[in-house]
Amino acid sequence: GQPVPTPPPEDPERRKLIEKFAEFYVKNGDKFAQVTLQKQVGNEKFNFLRGAGNAGWDYYKWKVHCISKGLTEEQAALALRLHQASEDATRKAKEDLEQQAALQEALRNLQQATSVATALNEQLGAVAEPPPP
Repeated sequence: GQPVPTPPPEDPERRKLIEKFAEFYVKNGDKFAQVTLQKQVGNEKFNFLRGAGNAGWDYYKWKVHCISKGLTEEQAALALRLHQASEDATRKAKEDLEQQAALQEALRNLQQATSVATALNEQLGAVAEPPPP
């Protein structure tokens, strides 16, 4: 699938390494990445090349996408902001749905309690009424 817009790592050196490597990858292809992985086996700085779940991987894939598509920094930043806004809206919608479901459950419980109270009240009223003279 298409890479997800991802913010850069906070560490400026790590960010620079990932961005430079993404540029080299776009120019030189998979073989370059494979050779680098082999040469940097024990080097944790290059763990981002080891795939999903490794710190920096998502940003690396995003940078490769941006470079290969010719996106400007401004376009990439806009895509990131739009993606984050979309994620925020989705999270808020899920929270709203959960809250709505909880409110509906509370309303059902209240209606059930009201029915029970009404039935008890009717029974108590029938017991408490004095017999007709």
